[in-house]
Amino acid sequence: MATNEESLLIQRSIADDQDLENGFTRSKIGTSFLAVMLLSAFLASSDDSFVLSTASDIAADFEATNISTWLITGFNLGYMVSLPIYGHLCDAWGRKHTYLFSYIVYGGSINVLTIICMLTIARGTSLNIYMSILARIITGFGSSGMLDLSSVLLNDIGGPFGVAVLRSYFMTVTMIGFSAGGALGGFLATLVGWRWSFLLHVPIVFLCALVTVRQLPKDAPQDPQSAVLDDNQERQEEKPPGPGNMDIIGMILLVCAIVSALMMVQVLQGSIIPESKLYISTGLGLASLLLVGIFCVHEVQWAKRPLIPLSFMMSSQTGIVCVVQILSMIADLAVSYTLPFPSQ
Repeated sequence: MATNEESLLIQRSIADDQDLENGFTRSKIGTSFLAVMLLSAFLASSDDSFVLSTASDIAADFEATNISTWLITGFNLGYMVSLPIYGHLCDAWGRKHTYLFSYIVYGGSINVLTIICMLTIARGTSLNIYMSILARIITGFGSSGMLDLSSVLLNDIGGPFGVAVLRSYFMTVTMIGFSAGGALGGFLATLVGWRWSFLLHVPIVFLCALVTVRQLPKDAPQDPQSAVLDDNQERQEEKPPGPGNMDIIGMILLVCAIVSALMMVQVLQGSIIPESKLYISTGLGLASLLLVGIFCVHEVQWAKRPLIPLSFMMSSQTGIVCVVQILSMIADLAVSYTLPFPSQ
């Protein structure tokens, strides 16, 4: 039994080495790309706290201070929803194209947000805050790919023995970015203004994309459902799943459920809550619960490629890890949202 398991591991290692012929070897990827990948991880991880330090000023210029937290909430919403999407895109397009796509989305949304902010110099209207929130959602979409795909690339570059060291560098830079983003955002907002501080991201993103184009080898799309077969069997070549095979219905249900819950919390803000708002918040809460139920049934029964594989999440060890992650993120974001405001 031990011999069979050892031979299977050797076969999988050989298969992995053959898969790396697409270009993911440390000899072909220089330190400049690793540095750029760490820089992009710093940008993506610092973006949330970067805006957190200037959200109240941005909302004040837009004359919409009551919904300033949606600038951060929108970013986290786009980040969360896009995480499973990038897995499907990576299978369909390959790592390089998907990684570049995340740069384009991130840099493009920053440009849109900057243009909206520049328009408020001449005139400030409350409509622009909603456009800015939409831009922040798109920014979260791009930031998610920059972080998520960096982890995938680190696994490919480092291999089973070097990935631990590379991931330690990656996590260190990520924590530095999250911690320093607020101070950096406040400093730049004071130095050049919060409008121009967003524009400073664009040349850095362009540099990262340029180095990625030149140094990251092109890889072929893969089919994640193909299994490792025995020696006497050949792996069946199937057409890689395209973006059209993603669980669009599940994604819509998940987004609607989360937005309904967030709107319920938004309606309940304030020391005195009218009776009409109680009815609205109750309806939003029930709608959120209903959508969550439909989403779970859809993922288990109807989705061919589930957005979130609930059967895998229901295992004891994986479920405990997910619950701990959810609770830790709730505590982390709650502290991040509430601490800066008393000092302002």
